Amino acid sequence: MTTLKVVVVLAFLLALSTSAAGKVVPSNKVVSGWKIDDYFETKCRDVVERKKAACVTFCENNPQRCLEPSKSPVSKVAPDTVKIFSTTFNVGGINPPTSLSDWVSVDTSNPPDILVYGLQEMVELKISKTPVGILKEKKWVKALREAVPSSYSEVGHVRLIGIFLMVFKRTDSAFSVSDVKDDTVGTGIMNFGNKGGAGISMTLNNNFKLLVINCHLAAGLSQMAKRNKDWQAITKKMKFSKKGGVFDHDAVIWMGDTNSRLNTKMTYEEVTAIAKNDEYQRLYEFDQIKEQREKKAIFVDFAEMKPTFRPTYKYDVGTDVFDTSEKKRLPAWTDRIMHWEKEGVTMTQDTYTSVQKVMVSDHKPVQSLMTLSLNAKSGGKN
Repeated sequence: MTTLKVVVVLAFLLALSTSAAGKVVPSNKVVSGWKIDDYFETKCRDVVERKKAACVTFCENNPQRCLEPSKSPVSKVAPDTVKIFSTTFNVGGINPPTSLSDWVSVDTSNPPDILVYGLQEMVELKISKTPVGILKEKKWVKALREAVPSSYSEVGHVRLIGIFLMVFKRTDSAFSVSDVKDDTVGTGIMNFGNKGGAGISMTLNNNFKLLVINCHLAAGLSQMAKRNKDWQAITKKMKFSKKGGVFDHDAVIWMGDTNSRLNTKMTYEEVTAIAKNDEYQRLYEFDQIKEQREKKAIFVDFAEMKPTFRPTYKYDVGTDVFDTSEKKRLPAWTDRIMHWEKEGVTMTQDTYTSVQKVMVSDHKPVQSLMTLSLNAKSGGKN
């Protein structure tokens, strides 16, 4: 190659890799200059690789997404474990409250690496109300982004009618997040999607497949068989690639409004009396999901801490009082968070709580902190 050609090529590459202000173009392939956070890497990888000039415009317009490296960069070592905070909440079709601080809470002294937020009934479950779903989604996305600490960046979000799932990663966590994909499976009336599941699949450190799923299963005390079918449909139909099903991941976190009720002959008055006092854990022996898991009809091989909090459903909105409507629904642990991992992978559920002081819905939010080991490599269910 002649000297002139070399100069021309170098000039062209320099033009691609600098902005008008002289900043180095961000790229997940280029370490110097700008560093792209995981959200941009996963959402715009094709743009980064095929049209680097577009990165300049992106970073100029979205500086919060483009992180300048330290003058004295410190080499980070990918961690062996990741802390994941998950929370599920049936919000009953409301708009986001002015403050989400009671629910969207992060321990800043020991912040988790990943945050997972699952909503059910983001939209009222009426066909006439589904067109407002996009507007509701925008409101909740905005509210969650503002409520989550600025030290986190969004990995992605997905919605199926009223089922909404959103994931964040702490920007200074050393592990990488890539290959982010989502899928939804509608069940319910004509598989319309008023019930079903929404999932986000991601790869951690290039070789560990993590899946988070948010669900809303069939309602009603007598509908446990339908709930089992909903779960089976989600596990069979949810796909992220031709060979990327639910159990092709290394670990799965499953949350949502399972609509599990209590199989008991006790009266409403007897159940609510127990649910109100310190003996409420006695009621767990009647939990339908507990019974069905023992029969291997639902959440097969999933693990869950025994709930040590009061039943999370059903309350009079704005109160801590169990349902006093004409239907007088029995209190139940409808809202759950559990986990599955392939053989050789370790995930522990460290905490499992409800947020009793949140009263904007007839449900209470549920939260769980888990520790996931990244030592095992991907291989699917054994």
